[in-house]
Amino acid sequence: MTAAADQASVSIAAVLSDCHTVMRHAARMHTVDLLQRLENLDEDYGDWDAERLAPGLEDAGVKRTTKQVNIGGKNLAGYRREDLTKAWSRR
Repeated sequence: MTAAADQASVSIAAVLSDCHTVMRHAARMHTVDLLQRLENLDEDYGDWDAERLAPGLEDAGVKRTTKQVNIGGKNLAGYRREDLTKAWSRR
């Protein structure tokens, strides 16, 4: 997706792109799992926590429809891929 954005001269925040990548097969993901997958993608995310991730995604244009997501009966802080995709399309 970033290649298409580059061709269109659109700037997409790296954190948005990386979150979109690690969530490509999940409709929603708890923040703790998202942070773990980001660290697996790039060790530079190793010192990130929820307090750093949230403003980074907000700055990238992510408007969360809900801050809690229910996955397998667990309702925890998280993100919906749909919200990331909306931010991506607004760029």
